[in-house]
Amino acid sequence: MEIRLPDFEYDEDGKHYDSSVEMSARFIELQRDLKHFTLRESHYPKAIGAALIRQKSCLRHVEFIDTIFDKWCPLDWLPYCKQLESLTFIDSEMLIPKILTPLRLSPLKQLKSLTFKEDPVPIDTLETLIRSCNINLQEIVFGWPEDCKQDGYSFILNSISKFCPNLTKLGATIGRNEIPELFLILNNCRHLQRLEIYGNGCLLDVNEILPELGKFLPPNLGELDIGARWRFRSDILAHFFENSKHVPLYKFVIQICDFINEEHLRVILRYSMTPLKYITFWDKNFSVTQEGMVKASEWLRKSVF
Repeated sequence: MEIRLPDFEYDEDGKHYDSSVEMSARFIELQRDLKHFTLRESHYPKAIGAALIRQKSCLRHVEFIDTIFDKWCPLDWLPYCKQLESLTFIDSEMLIPKILTPLRLSPLKQLKSLTFKEDPVPIDTLETLIRSCNINLQEIVFGWPEDCKQDGYSFILNSISKFCPNLTKLGATIGRNEIPELFLILNNCRHLQRLEIYGNGCLLDVNEILPELGKFLPPNLGELDIGARWRFRSDILAHFFENSKHVPLYKFVIQICDFINEEHLRVILRYSMTPLKYITFWDKNFSVTQEGMVKASEWLRKSVF
């Protein structure tokens, strides 16, 4: 179920908003087996939480997307959803500690997926949930995917490396100061299949780091998405691919590619006989074939150089 409530200031007396909240809450209460719930582009009203607590034994997936919270309406019903498997917050407003305090005092323990695409990240709540869910957690995403000024929270990454051995997907802000924790995760989370690296707005020369990264990649990693402002030479990219032959890497994403040149493309093509099938620049996908790299070269010349 997905709900979008009207604008809170739809009219002067708020009758339209209030009636929409009342009808939505009633509709939630009437559900017999509500497993998925999403609140999108809305203010979060307390009545919705009161209705959702009646579905506490059924709910498995809860999402808040572009949601505006109020300090007087904490998420006090969430800890009662003991079977919840995924919890997502994306681009919230007023997601202050008071809203999330119930999750810290009585944390969920069965979560498999946890997402906080927020800036700033509510680190105390995230840390608590990582520790309480530990081996159950398979997906963790935190930070903002776009390259911007944001903290990397090395101690959160360190906790992930200690408590989440069954992780299959990680999306996190990783700057210069978080590189050691990145290697800890790669060494300890050996089931990792997808890694998304978000930037902190700073350039990072990874000519010494990238080849070593290739050696440490977990054996099942299939997707590597670099959204950070990394810089590396073409020969370094070749060393990375050479060192990562032990993994089935089929998709390689470089979101900020203003440094990519023809030599980089030749390296990518050279490794086209390996599992690598797709390369992505700025959301533009190319197949790793002679024809695909020609198209990539033409696109880069028009869009970057």
